[in-house]
Amino acid sequence: MADVNRATFLEGPRPDNFMAGVINDQQQMELVVNELRSLGFPEESIAVLHGESGADALRHRGEQPGVTGFFQGILARFREAAGNELENIQQHVEAAERGNYVVAVLLPNTDVELSEKVRQSLKSHGGYNIVLGRRNSLQTLDA
Repeated sequence: MADVNRATFLEGPRPDNFMAGVINDQQQMELVVNELRSLGFPEESIAVLHGESGADALRHRGEQPGVTGFFQGILARFREAAGNELENIQQHVEAAERGNYVVAVLLPNTDVELSEKVRQSLKSHGGYNIVLGRRNSLQTLDA
């Protein structure tokens, strides 16, 4: 398995609706990904981040080169620092660096029932540091 399976939603600004969590075991991560696909999530809406390249993808999420990217980065870091988002990102970066798997899922909408199914799937396979991202908030679901 490659260090990182980058979905395109990780390359731009933070998506409005997503969930992410850490899974320690590769087999459990693969089971989660299969369950997410069986729930109807297309492959491009699921990202698995692992190892140093996964940690780098999290660190540099949404960055663009040049002056525009520089100012976007400052703004993003300011917004993240205003809440707990920076701490959650750091926990996910550290998990990837340790060799764990950060599974991120782009949610199609704010459907509470679907979000709960995703959370349950992550949790049932040992997931922790599970966060739910909405347009202007990040909520820790399971520490």
